[in-house]
Formats: sequence, structure tokens, C-alpha cells
Amino acid sequence: MLSLTRFYLNYIHDPSTKLLTLSRTEKIGYWFGKGDTISMATELMNAHKKEREAALTITYEYIPYLPEEFSTVTPIWLDVGGCHSDVPVPTDESKFELDSPPWVSSLSGRIVNFMSHLHDGGVELRLQKEGIDVCVSEAEYGVTRRSKGHKHDTEMSHIVRMSECSDVGRIRIGEEWSVKAQYDLEKHEPMLDEHGQPEPVMGIAIVYVVED
Repeated sequence: MLSLTRFYLNYIHDPSTKLLTLSRTEKIGYWFGKGDTISMATELMNAHKKEREAALTITYEYIPYLPEEFSTVTPIWLDVGGCHSDVPVPTDESKFELDSPPWVSSLSGRIVNFMSHLHDGGVELRLQKEGIDVCVSEAEYGVTRRSKGHKHDTEMSHIVRMSECSDVGRIRIGEEWSVKAQYDLEKHEPMLDEHGQPEPVMGIAIVYVVED
């Protein structure tokens, strides 16, 4: 089965359906073979004081075979937390940068898309090759009222989308790739726990590659 929609990063700040290519025209999908398993972890946030009912719906767009004109993608997960995505906010720091462990590429190919994720308080996520930026994804904020996790009865901002990069280029075997997440908790208020302390943050990138 060839899926045509995006995987791994379908977060609340970007709920719309996305194709796996930025051009939206290239025939690319993610291949699921016989015996493969699909799983999902869901986290919901209530932005109001009262309990609310929620419903989750999923629409899969797929082709039950692999057409000759389609390419398949390989996703690469880069995370500032390494194997653990949640990273504690540094003590007594309002502006800070988090670096992922470097990943040495085991494949070569063409990067067709790059998707990023930050928590509130985040400013930008930088995708780097050999320590040089190849994409800077910036967080865009929208104002909401009475947000849970922020101060109640005030207007607070949440990330509503992350900017995209149109041409990230290629990846080659042996190259070192990483991400850097920049946070500014003075400019954008973070999510808070029940004690009024900042919740752990994230910095994640998924790089989609059509292998050579």
C-alpha cells in the first residue's frame, strides 16, 4: 500500500493535510509492505477551563500497489532530545538553544520535504548539514484567549504553523546532520505545569528523502 499523506508530525499547530512534497505536484508516497504495523500516539490539549468532548478522525489516501511513476520516501527523525523528545527547560534561562546529537547519514538521495516541530516559546528550528544551516524553520504565533497551561483569562499566543523551506538539497552517505532549536521565553510564553513552572520542550525535524 502506498500512502500519499504525511507521517510522524501531524501536530496541533499545523492540522491541515500535507503531501510529502513541497511542490505538491511530484508523485511520491510512503510505502507500507505486507506485515507492516501502523501505530499512533495522541495528545489532546483543552484550551478552556471546562471539560470538553473531542473526536479524532483520520482520512487515509492510498494506492493499493506501487505505480511505476511513483517514488517512495525514507523519513529521517532528528531530535534535540536524542531518543527522548521532551527536554527540561534550563534553570534560570529564558533564552537558550538546544542541539541534537549529530546523525551520520547512512543513505544518499534527494530531500523532498522537511517538517519541524517546537513547543510554545520556540522561535526557530535550524536543520544543519556539517554544522551549516540548510533550512531555518520559523515559528508563527496566533493569539488565543484563556489558554490552559498559560495564565487564565488573558490573551496568550500559541504556535500555529512552522515555515517551510523550498529547496533543502541532497543528502549523502557520511554527512553529519543535526538540528538546533532556539527558544525565547521572554518573547513567547511557554506552557506551564500545575506548579507554574515551564513544561519540557521539544525540537524535532523529519526529513523525507527519495533514495538514489
